[in-house]
Amino acid sequence: MKSLNKFASWLALVLMAALCQFRAAAAIQTFTTVPSFTGALQSGYYLENFNGVGDGPPVAFTGGDAPTPTISYLFSAPNGASGVVTGGGRAISTQSPNEVLTITFTGIHPTAIGGDFFWTTFSEAVAGSVQVKYGGGASDFIDVPLSGGGSFAGITTDNALGFSSISMSLVGYTSGDYFPTVDNFYVGIATPVPEAGTWVAGAFIGLFVVTRTGWGIMRRRLARQ
Repeated sequence: MKSLNKFASWLALVLMAALCQFRAAAAIQTFTTVPSFTGALQSGYYLENFNGVGDGPPVAFTGGDAPTPTISYLFSAPNGASGVVTGGGRAISTQSPNEVLTITFTGIHPTAIGGDFFWTTFSEAVAGSVQVKYGGGASDFIDVPLSGGGSFAGITTDNALGFSSISMSLVGYTSGDYFPTVDNFYVGIATPVPEAGTWVAGAFIGLFVVTRTGWGIMRRRLARQ
């Protein structure tokens, strides 16, 4: 009897630790396609294609519709951020080559960000990898393009603090006039996932039921002897 109680306690602790570890590892999720990314967002997310931005430094952007709270953000760079022409449309880039392009969120912080991240020259988009660093409730970086090979990357976090900033820098830059650039920029709120406590509570309930059933079977067998 004592051995079984000890085993059940040990199993509960192992299960709780495993679930907590799984929950922590699932804090950040990345996406390589727009449909998979937007499918993980609450309604009301905001998309900015920058087609209305001029060649000078852009103003701050504000977007979001109910029920998503309004999210505001500002692009900046050491020598200023600027609208550029690319692929028949417009995008946001740095005014000087090989600088870091930073996006700072004010007010409500999004828990989902995404967009096309790539290099440009003075006249066109070119192949090149960009390192996207994100900070706030979660802080880390990804290199774009991801395994999908495209320029799109989406990131969601289950941390309610959200993202406070993003910065982009060129990867493998050696020489020449190249600029970190972003287009089709998404901000929003990720669809909530169950809290860690819910997972653990469910696990304990399941463990209790299984243990209770096991004891019932054992007691019936002992009664027959």
